[in-house]
Amino acid sequence: MTANTVPYKTGEELLNATQVAERMNVVTRYPLMLAKRGELPCLRIGPKCVRFRRQDVEEFLASKLVSGKGGANA
Repeated sequence: MTANTVPYKTGEELLNATQVAERMNVVTRYPLMLAKRGELPCLRIGPKCVRFRRQDVEEFLASKLVSGKGGANA
């Protein structure tokens, strides 16, 4: 996985892929796919261990917010 890695500050809340998926209401592999594509920053803890900063997840979701005519049907 060629993830978009980010710096980590001690004390930042980290989420695993399952927690991110629950927050997004999607399947667990979706956040991992977003990380692999570089769309959702992540921290690579080990070869199979990826974590996401809560702030990055919230910013990602906020960037996907649509309003007005665009709505869910766009």
